[in-house]
Amino acid sequence: MRGSGEARLVASGALLQQLAQGLGLLTLLAIVTLLARRLTVPELGAYGLVASLAGYLLVLRNSVASSAVRCNSPCRTATAISDPMLAIATPVSTPTTT
Repeated sequence: MRGSGEARLVASGALLQQLAQGLGLLTLLAIVTLLARRLTVPELGAYGLVASLAGYLLVLRNSVASSAVRCNSPCRTATAISDPMLAIATPVSTPTTT
C-alpha cells in the first residue's frame, strides 16, 4: 500500500462489500419465504432448481473471467503462478536477446 488513505479506501470497500453481501442474503431469504407461501411444492422445487442452476452458471462465468484476467495480466510471477493465494506480485523480467 502506498499510504493510509489507500489502506482506508480498501478497508471501507471490503466493509461495504460484506454489508452488501449480507443485505443480499437477507433479501433472498425474504423472497424465498414469500415464494414458499404463494407457490405449490412442485413450483417451489422448480424455482429452487432453476435458481441453483443459475448460481452454478454464475460461479462458472466468474471463474472463466478470473482465469482470463490472470492469463492476460502483464504482471505475473513464478510465485503467483504456483500459488495464486499470494498477494505479492512483481513483474517477470523477460530475457532479452543480444
